Amino acid sequence: MNSNAEPGTDEIAVYVEKARSAQKQITDYSQNQVDELVTAVCWAIVRQDRAEQLAKLAVDEGGFGNYNDKVSKIRNRLMGTLRDMQNVKTVGIVEEIPE
Repeated sequence: MNSNAEPGTDEIAVYVEKARSAQKQITDYSQNQVDELVTAVCWAIVRQDRAEQLAKLAVDEGGFGNYNDKVSKIRNRLMGTLRDMQNVKTVGIVEEIPE
């Protein structure tokens, strides 16, 4: 552990490295594969037990907020975000701006 680092820095570095590794694994995903992955992640988080876990973490770590409101907000925002992302191109050239 780096003794000069802020608390949690090493843990964050591990998560960043895991994220980079995961990103490399999906570099060549098609639009359909990306859509399926995003949908799976959303449904995994929107589960009641996961939303409750995230809400508790947010209230405990942040030190403010209402647990029940956070559970609802997590679930509603995720479903809204998933809805907004349907039929949105995110792979390849997503927009061409003529000069």
